[in-house]
Amino acid sequence: MPDGEYRLGRQLGTKNLGCVRLADGTLVGSTLTLDQAFRNLVDMGLSLEDASARVSRNPADYLGLKD
Repeated sequence: MPDGEYRLGRQLGTKNLGCVRLADGTLVGSTLTLDQAFRNLVDMGLSLEDASARVSRNPADYLGLKD
């Protein structure tokens, strides 16, 4: 989604420069995409296998998902 104002439940948040904040400046979220997170990990020097596990298998294991 482009930068702008979005409804977050009962509150209004503003998306700008990769984050979402409430009117008082409180950070309420990030706009980091999974593919960018993966690229960031690889750019930091992680192997493709390790980076892949960190964005897929590890979160699935944490959530108790087997498939």
